[in-house]
Amino acid sequence: MNINVIEDVAWIGSKYVEGNIQGYPESLEAVLSEHSPIEQVAALPDIPYRIIHGENDPAVSKQNHSDKMVAAMREQGLSVEYAEVSELKHVCPIPLRVLEENITFVTKAMNQSA
Repeated sequence: MNINVIEDVAWIGSKYVEGNIQGYPESLEAVLSEHSPIEQVAALPDIPYRIIHGENDPAVSKQNHSDKMVAAMREQGLSVEYAEVSELKHVCPIPLRVLEENITFVTKAMNQSA
């Protein structure tokens, strides 16, 4: 696992002390790997997923995170709808059309499971 602390986890600096993260005996790389969503793909339940990535997101790299997560989920055989939203940053504001798409996605998923 290749981790670039400055680009991918800049926030960790305040908790990083002498090779470890406060509260964890493991190394920084081990803790990040353990808590990384991509490391959890094999344990995800077989349900429909909708992953949304804001193309103007300054916090999460599309190529390094979202694209890889979606690819790993699909390789695992999971059903993934991947929405790339040009006007979205990291979280807000979520465009109305995306909220409507979310409602449609959830409604469809619930109807399939019924």
